[in-house]
Amino acid sequence: MEKKGPHLDDESEDFEGDEADSDTADFEGDPIVGRVELTTEDFTSVWAILPQNRGAFMRFGLWLVVIPIFWLIFSWLNTGANGEPTSLPWTVMASPVAAMVLIAFAVFRSRNVWAKNAVADLRGAEGVEFRFDATGFSFNPPGRQLQHAWSTLYRWLETARAFVIYTGPINVIVVPKRAFAAAEQARLRELFRQLVPNRPLRGAEVGRPIVRTVGVWLVLVIVFLALWQFLDSK
Repeated sequence: MEKKGPHLDDESEDFEGDEADSDTADFEGDPIVGRVELTTEDFTSVWAILPQNRGAFMRFGLWLVVIPIFWLIFSWLNTGANGEPTSLPWTVMASPVAAMVLIAFAVFRSRNVWAKNAVADLRGAEGVEFRFDATGFSFNPPGRQLQHAWSTLYRWLETARAFVIYTGPINVIVVPKRAFAAAEQARLRELFRQLVPNRPLRGAEVGRPIVRTVGVWLVLVIVFLALWQFLDSK
């Protein structure tokens, strides 16, 4: 179940030369082959752990924290005649909660839409085949074949129900564990550790966006305070 953003990737990877030879040398034993019917639960169960989604969650959370802090500062600066901070309207105080509910609804809906579209586009109910061997990893939904050398993969993740393989900066394939016996799952886990690189993913950075968001808010607060003091002095 390969996803490129919200779309599936139809292109296969070519592999040859020294990198393919290196992959072949590291792979030992018989190929590991599994076949399974895909369900929407296979996708929804891994959605929250995808690095790009986790980064988005953290950025949204930061905005939800910063907005009420901004209004509290505004209330503290805008004191009344008795010197007490001005009370904020309940609509302002409730806005972060309302935003959180709306974001949660949008997130839940987008997760379900992605899962349903992936199963439909891949014809997952008809069954798909996963194959891991010396040449790399192949994913074969009905009527298609996607093949990747070990050295061209980007990253792998694991949940209780599936392995998640990134074949590009944003392209992801979900491999349900139920397609393989327990011994095969253990062998796959070791192969992933040895053969799959840990390359950067597009949109998965968390530190820089958070620092950028905090920086933007600091600038806005400073500008606001400067304008407030200027207008208040007149």
